[in-house]
Amino acid sequence: MIPPTGWFSNFLLVSTLSVGHNAAKNLIFRVSSLLLQYTVFKLLTYFAYRLTAYTSFLMLLEDFIQKLYFISSYGFQEHSWIVLAFLILFPAAGVYDTCLWLLDAPGYVVRSTVTDAPSLSHQLFLNPPYVLNIPGAATEINLDSSVSAGLYTQNITLLATHLPISQDVVVPLQKLSSVNQPRIWLDNEGWSVGLDLGWPSLSDIPSCTPNSTDTQQRWSCHLNNTSANGIYTQSFGMPQIWWDQSMTQPHTVQPILGENTWFSLGPNGSSVIMKQFLTLTKGQRRHTLVETSWKATMKTSLSPFANNEILDFIRRAWNNDPNRIVDSEIQNLVDEVMLAQTRGDSFSTGLMIQEPQPFAIRATVIDYLTVASPSNASNPQFSSLRIRSSNTTLLRSEILSSSNTLQPFASCPGSFANIATGGQLRGTTCNEQGQPTMEGFKGQIDLSIAVILPNILGTGNLNSSRTAFYPDGQSWLARNAAHLDELMATRVFIASGMDDSATRVAWQEQVAAISYLQLILVGAPALIAILSWILMAGNATSHYKHSFLAAVCATTHVSDNSCRRIGYLKHPPRIELKTLRRHVVIGTPSDGTLANVEKDQVVAYSMVTEPLTLPESGIRQAKGEDTPDP
Repeated sequence: MIPPTGWFSNFLLVSTLSVGHNAAKNLIFRVSSLLLQYTVFKLLTYFAYRLTAYTSFLMLLEDFIQKLYFISSYGFQEHSWIVLAFLILFPAAGVYDTCLWLLDAPGYVVRSTVTDAPSLSHQLFLNPPYVLNIPGAATEINLDSSVSAGLYTQNITLLATHLPISQDVVVPLQKLSSVNQPRIWLDNEGWSVGLDLGWPSLSDIPSCTPNSTDTQQRWSCHLNNTSANGIYTQSFGMPQIWWDQSMTQPHTVQPILGENTWFSLGPNGSSVIMKQFLTLTKGQRRHTLVETSWKATMKTSLSPFANNEILDFIRRAWNNDPNRIVDSEIQNLVDEVMLAQTRGDSFSTGLMIQEPQPFAIRATVIDYLTVASPSNASNPQFSSLRIRSSNTTLLRSEILSSSNTLQPFASCPGSFANIATGGQLRGTTCNEQGQPTMEGFKGQIDLSIAVILPNILGTGNLNSSRTAFYPDGQSWLARNAAHLDELMATRVFIASGMDDSATRVAWQEQVAAISYLQLILVGAPALIAILSWILMAGNATSHYKHSFLAAVCATTHVSDNSCRRIGYLKHPPRIELKTLRRHVVIGTPSDGTLANVEKDQVVAYSMVTEPLTLPESGIRQAKGEDTPDP
């Protein structure tokens, strides 16, 4: 296969014309090769005709060894170059089809057949993976195939289905305060979902008490480096669940070690994106939420961050807008980070919003952390400037039928809930530490799918803004976030069997194809073959168009063909080998034989020419010589 380059390749070299199957493609190429061999034979035959080189023409029909004997016997006399050219060109034309295969780029096209997901349910894997790590860069990722991987046994691709949002929530039961963060409230008993920002607790750091309104919380404060250590190592992006108002501490949905790499990527200094779907069920109600968490990190250990790097990083990251201009809000944030860097302490600022429409909670946090040794707070090890963003949106609310009522995975004393991943039950939460005694089965938490993109936003751990937080990666996230959400939702509904009738999939298969260049090279031998046939179409070339048998039968009048116009033997005569006296001769019909008549021998022009044999006396008499008396 040749690598296509430039515009020329896009039109001529890339395989675009479907031929259905490789067998058909092979047949087309093989016919083209045979036509080229036919052309070589006909053109060399035409040269033999023009040069009256009948022996050379006959040698074209002989085997390889006989051709070599002919060439060695005559050298380049008697037009033996025709035979030599045939020895070279005819086998070369025979591998013409192989050369056409080498031009494949890539040799196939992808054909999709769209169908509804339930019709292919028999091809689903029993336990498809629920965590998808997509390690490629922004220019290398194919979201459709990546999100579809590992779901079906065949090469089937999910089609992003626009699912209508159906949300059923209640008015917030609690106002925002230093201990009450924004949540999505799902019922009047206190069932709600909140954010995990990776802080030990806002109430644990009195200097960072947020200012709260009805829908927002905002804080901005300088911290000592002891607090910075705990913040830097804390993971974030895990949803928090309250089953009712009696819960003083939420249940945090933790990733399972060994399955979800977010557990290790969250706390460190990387730049990474995670999207996950969470399905919560309580009684007859089920809610599906989508959460997007990402962070970008700069890090330096030897020298402070450059002012322009801090400005560029905050300007692009604060509202996730690469084109935002530097206004007073951005400049104030930059000044605070520079002040913390000058003083050698830490700084944190953030904004949390509880949106009534479309029932979402989101938060953005900027941290400048001077991380010191746990044993010596006055000895900083490195400084980290990072931004973390988390957004949780309620996507779908449903009322389940009585036949779909949840059953506990296992009985536990006190309160407990089922834990599932990818629609598969994994266990229960029994009497969580720190919770008051609550009796009964609460519901089910299903981490339906998680997609982790570790190489989109940047490399992290560097002191360059555009390396730690790629502008192209930021733009990629903005362009593809909605499409990725739809693909993930489609996978969740198919894998879990939740009303997948509206979801569509594409059964993709590779179909053999040829390029326009291959089409031209296939058609060229056919065109040349037609031209060579026209060259040999006249009656004058009839002796060079047919076999030696046809020529012998016609010139010896064994067949019905004219000796001047040779054609196919419609009624081939019976030619046999016979033994005459001590000689093997070629026998013809009517008990005749074929023989060579030399120049001085008498020729009888009858149906079969045979030598005239006379005794010695008869020869002298024929010459007019006297014969002695007996």
